[in-house]
Parts: sequence; structure tokens; C-alpha cells
Amino acid sequence: MGKNSLEIEQLLGQPNGKTLIPNGEYLLDYRRRVLDEDTGKIFEWSLISFRFYQGICTSIDIILADTPKQLTQGNQEI
Repeated sequence: MGKNSLEIEQLLGQPNGKTLIPNGEYLLDYRRRVLDEDTGKIFEWSLISFRFYQGICTSIDIILADTPKQLTQGNQEI
């Protein structure tokens, strides 16, 4: 938090998605592996959203998720 979008992109690379919100905020979305420390499970396709207001990151939201079955072929990812 407190970083600008260029700093985030330098750390994580190009985002998987960008969203402009009508009130002047915007989101950078990344799909990453995330370890849930409570359960020890690694979620392979979690969504990490960085919310920016006036160019500064004001919040980070993480939604834990496994890769959707539609994106896998058998037991191997496409």
C-alpha cells in the first residue's frame, strides 16, 4: 500500500487486467499462486487486486481460488 502503479508493475510485471472505476479509482488485477497460511493450502489461481486512488495504492484485495476446471485438460493445465 502507498505505492504507485509503476512500482507495483516493477514488482509483479504486467497485470492480467486493468479496470477503471467511475469515481476516479482504478484496479490492477494479478493471478498468482497464494499460500493460505491458516490451512497450508496453495491456491493456484488467486486474484490479487490493487486499488488506486489519485495514483496511490489504497487497498489490496485477495480472493483465493484454484484454477477453473475449464482451463485444465485432464490433470494438466493448458
